[in-house]
Amino acid sequence: EDSDKNVLNNFSCSIKGGVINALMGVSGKGKTTLVNFIPRLLEPDKGIIKINEKNIADISAESLRNICSYIEQKPNFMRGTIIEHIAYNNKKINLKKSIEAAKLAQAHDFIMSLPNNYYHNLGEGGVGLSGGQLQRLDITRGIASDKPLMILDEPTSNLDKKNTEGILLTLKNINNHKKNTILIVTHDTNVMKYCDNIIKI
Repeated sequence: EDSDKNVLNNFSCSIKGGVINALMGVSGKGKTTLVNFIPRLLEPDKGIIKINEKNIADISAESLRNICSYIEQKPNFMRGTIIEHIAYNNKKINLKKSIEAAKLAQAHDFIMSLPNNYYHNLGEGGVGLSGGQLQRLDITRGIASDKPLMILDEPTSNLDKKNTEGILLTLKNINNHKKNTILIVTHDTNVMKYCDNIIKI
């Protein structure tokens, strides 16, 4: 807020609906700032942001946040069961819906291998599960919320090559089934071949 420089100047782009979009650029170029404009966590000094030709300044922040699911670079897990994590802050998500979402995210099989399955207690920070498994649980939560826009911040940055490919193929599968809009924020050029629209920043 105290900076005298704008991270984005005269910037324009289109995020295409119903496909996988990649927002690409090195650190410090404004990717996170741009993403934070969508749910109005930040407001631009100038310019207009539109969703389906409607200025988001005319849409309440609550309404915007109700259409976005946000999956962080490093998933946050508090103590509790897997199903509590999937259904966090959403009373409409039951076991049936959780299982359907987990199958799409390819998380169901490893959940079923755990003691108590969906009622398995996660330790602090999801201890005991791999980075890829934790990422799939967060993607499951995003699918179960059934929001039309899914934003993923550097979803492959903490994963090896095999898990990276698995996550990206999973996102492709989700998009084919749900026809939702997916926005992947990344600096990883390997993501490009899985995306339908590339935005370079």
